[in-house]
Amino acid sequence: ERFGDPCDYAWGITVEARIWRHRPASVPREALVRLNSALPILENSERRHEPVIIRQLSELHGYISVMHRQLSNLSGAEKESEEGLRLIVKDLSPDDVLQAVDLPDDYLLATHLRALGGVWRLRGDFRRATLAHLRALEVFERIYGRDHMDICRALDSLGRVQREWGELDAALQTFERAGQISKKLFDASHAHVGTAAVNRALTFLELDQPENAYGEAACGLNIYRVAYREPDDNSGLQNEATVWALFVQADTLAALGKLDVAVRDHGCVLAWRLAH
Repeated sequence: ERFGDPCDYAWGITVEARIWRHRPASVPREALVRLNSALPILENSERRHEPVIIRQLSELHGYISVMHRQLSNLSGAEKESEEGLRLIVKDLSPDDVLQAVDLPDDYLLATHLRALGGVWRLRGDFRRATLAHLRALEVFERIYGRDHMDICRALDSLGRVQREWGELDAALQTFERAGQISKKLFDASHAHVGTAAVNRALTFLELDQPENAYGEAACGLNIYRVAYREPDDNSGLQNEATVWALFVQADTLAALGKLDVAVRDHGCVLAWRLAH
């Protein structure tokens, strides 16, 4: 009552926690505590049966799932995403949703499916992960058309499953489309374009094409350097994405037999990991 509508206060907590998560010094544990404090406010609200509050609660479960996954708590992440999905589709289980003939055009449904697909991928359940990402992509495309940032993210997630499941040609096509969408929405130097390039580099490594892999990894790393204002000598890197790209580039250099440079780059990655 002190803050007016408790549901508005709960949403304020949610926004605050999201900001904490995206700060350079991410604090997922603190963000998780704040998000969990918002749950009972919504669940016990007199407005809890209103459609808008049900959707707010579903979205909150999604944010909590992200925090659990960032903290490597896959069981917690799966539970929260399933609960968020249940609030949207009512009596359907996640597997029922995967097999449903007609799914509503609801971005929250697609977001929860993509989150569950990420958990299942990390657990090695590639069949369900692939289905989840394909269904999420299907819903996003019906809502947004062919080119949208949520579609780009869905393609990135799908491509990772395809690569890890050994569907390498399909993964390359998926990552290529993700990069094309990013270039169309932003420009060739945007971080999302770099992500698609590094993902293609990893796929080329799996295909035993180290030359192509190095070209993509170097492209992605250079894009990250510009996007995040990173130093050219790899000292004092700030963003984890840049470190990831440097790690992939080092692996491609090792595959090309350039071991001295690969060891140097891996040394920079190790130094960053130890410092963080």
